[in-house]
Amino acid sequence: MQIFKIFPRILDALNDGRVIKKAVACALWLAAVLSGLAALFIAYTVARMAYIPSAPPPAEYTAGLTIFLVVYLLSAVCQIQILLYRAKSILALENSQYTVVPVVSLLLRGMGESAATGICFLGFGATLAIWVSKQNPLGLVGMNMLMPSFNTSDYVLAGVVMLFWSFLLAFLLLIVFYFLAEVSHASVDIAMNIRILVAREAAHSAPPFLPAPPPLFVPPPPVATPPEPPPPTDIAPATEEFYPPPHPPADPICSSCQFQLQHGDRFCPICGSAITE
Repeated sequence: MQIFKIFPRILDALNDGRVIKKAVACALWLAAVLSGLAALFIAYTVARMAYIPSAPPPAEYTAGLTIFLVVYLLSAVCQIQILLYRAKSILALENSQYTVVPVVSLLLRGMGESAATGICFLGFGATLAIWVSKQNPLGLVGMNMLMPSFNTSDYVLAGVVMLFWSFLLAFLLLIVFYFLAEVSHASVDIAMNIRILVAREAAHSAPPFLPAPPPLFVPPPPVATPPEPPPPTDIAPATEEFYPPPHPPADPICSSCQFQLQHGDRFCPICGSAITE
C-alpha cells in the first residue's frame, strides 16, 4: 500500500514545477555534453578528410581550414556555456501556478541564443577561411547553403557576403526566438491580468454593504442609595403636647410691714409679727 502514497507526491511535484524544471535542466546538461562531443567528432572528421597524407592539400587550404576549425570549436564552447546558463536559469525559477510556460520561454531564448551564436561563429570562421584559402569550408560541415559556389577571383567579395549573411541570419533567428519566448510569457501575464480585472469587476458590481444598525440603548443599572438613619429616640415626636414645668412658690411677705420673708421663717425679723401659713 505504500506505493499508492508515492503518486500524490509525484503529482504535487508536477504541479509546483519541481520535477519539470529538474528534468529540463538535466536535459540541457546532457545536451551540453553531447554538443561538446559532437563538435570534437566533427572537427576530427573534417581534419581527417582535409589533411590527407597521400595527397596533401595546398598550404593556403590547410591554413584556412585550420582557422575555420578553431572558430568552430570556439562556437561549440560558447553554445555549451549557453546551455549550462539556461539550465541554471530554469532551476532558479520561482514556483507559480504556471509551471511549463516560464520553462518554455527560457528554452526558446536558449535556442535562439545558441543558433545565433553558432551561425555567427561559423560565418566569421568561413569568411576568414575564404579569404585565406579562396574556398568555402562550410561544405565540409553540411552548411554550404549559406554561401553557394563562387568564382575564386571574387573571394574577397564572397567573404564579405558570407559575413553579412551569417550575421543577418543570426540576428533574425535571435529576434524570432526571443519573440516567441516573450509571446509565451506574455500569455501568462495576460491571463493573470484578466483574473485581476474579473475579480475587481465582481467586487464593484456587488451590492453595497448596508450600514450596521445603531447599538441598542441599555439604561445604566440603578445606583443603590443608603437607607436613611432612624430619628433619635431622645427627641419627642412633634405630635406630643408640651407642658412647661410648674414655677416654684413665691417667698412669703409679712402682713404687717410687708417685708419679704424666706421660707421657713416663723416671725418677721423687723416687726416681730408671727407668720401665718
